[in-house]
Amino acid sequence: MSVSDAPASVSRCINDVAAWMSTSRLRLNPTKTEVLWLWSKYQVDRTTKHHVPVLSISVKVANTARDLGVFIDRSLTMSEHVAVVCHAA
Repeated sequence: MSVSDAPASVSRCINDVAAWMSTSRLRLNPTKTEVLWLWSKYQVDRTTKHHVPVLSISVKVANTARDLGVFIDRSLTMSEHVAVVCHAA
């Protein structure tokens, strides 16, 4: 997949997941959905799309995301997670 095709591909995948969820009477909440590009710095810097359409809204691409209490950044350095853990200690 090329960098320019990624936003449309992600949007299609999210729509497919939402359709699959609706068959089980579940609903995807687009306001709680985060998009995080996990590419090399070169490819992330080449990305011109900073919003991805998710169902009826446009979701801003994040620099970091929190999943199960772990902060993940787009270059997978874990620097924000380490900073949060050190601050809590």
